[in-house]
Amino acid sequence: MLGSVITAMVTPLRADGAVDFERFRELATNLVENGSDGLVVCGTTGESPTLSDAEKLDLFRVAVDEVGGRAVLAGLVIGDAQHVELRVLLDQKAALLEQIRRDMSYKAMMDIWLYVHVPFTFALLAALIAHIISVFFLF
Repeated sequence: MLGSVITAMVTPLRADGAVDFERFRELATNLVENGSDGLVVCGTTGESPTLSDAEKLDLFRVAVDEVGGRAVLAGLVIGDAQHVELRVLLDQKAALLEQIRRDMSYKAMMDIWLYVHVPFTFALLAALIAHIISVFFLF
């Protein structure tokens, strides 16, 4: 169970816009010492779209280090400039594919987001042969 009181934290920023990790530590400690069972870090309090992924990860680490075994919920709000640009590019891709679909009347599309290239090694060949033997010869 996460607890009864989970507080959405604000992220303290310095005058130059950088994250103030010292104030963040103080705030996290103060919240759990005064009744919070856990913390939401980089949630929807408004500043998370301005933070980089690295800053968010650093905040998650600091929160876990600071509050120990208390619940720390990591907010994964996407909205910074890089993610917005990516979303725009993906929308443009979708619009272009829709136009191609209409013009060419294709029936299906294969969209590959992530693939893993495994080099063909002796170990892979041995594993494949063992699999084939176990499936076709032992059953």
